Amino acid sequence: MNKQWEPCPRCGSSKSFVLGKGILSLILFMSSGLFLILGIFLFPFLFVAPVLFFLSFIIPFLPFKKRHICQDYKHNWTVQKKIASL
Repeated sequence: MNKQWEPCPRCGSSKSFVLGKGILSLILFMSSGLFLILGIFLFPFLFVAPVLFFLSFIIPFLPFKKRHICQDYKHNWTVQKKIASL
């Protein structure tokens, strides 16, 4: 099991997934291709495609925490680091 996985803190559901930089970068990359195709038919979309393409390569270097998302109720949260007590 993934060591980053944890149940939803609100509803306790075990159906959750991690939205990290890799997935976000892939979504932006695929969106840039979609906007490029749409730009053939609707000219203004052609200007959005290079911006999304550029952002898809910048996202992995930005500092932000991974988000956990509950698939049942769409809650999202970040995992807080637990400090071990002595």
